[in-house]
Amino acid sequence: MSILRSLSDGVGNLTGGARRSVARARLEGEHRSLQRKHAHALQELGHRVHELAGRGLVSDTPFSAELAQVREQEMLLAAKAAEIDSLQFIEATEDA
Repeated sequence: MSILRSLSDGVGNLTGGARRSVARARLEGEHRSLQRKHAHALQELGHRVHELAGRGLVSDTPFSAELAQVREQEMLLAAKAAEIDSLQFIEATEDA
């Protein structure tokens, strides 16, 4: 009888451990989802502040360093896009 009880207890422990593991995985997944939503909300806030500061509707003084970084990145992006466009033009004329 003790062997059956030991087996039963062992199966019960495995089942309980599996349940806890599944519950933990579910909670971790929910946590990651909340982190992504939070990051997205912060990103949207940043976009909105950038838009409002660009239109002069909010003082950019508290955000001057961050806005300067964004504007610098925008210039770099525009320069890189122009570089890509010119490369595509050169490739198109070479193929013709």
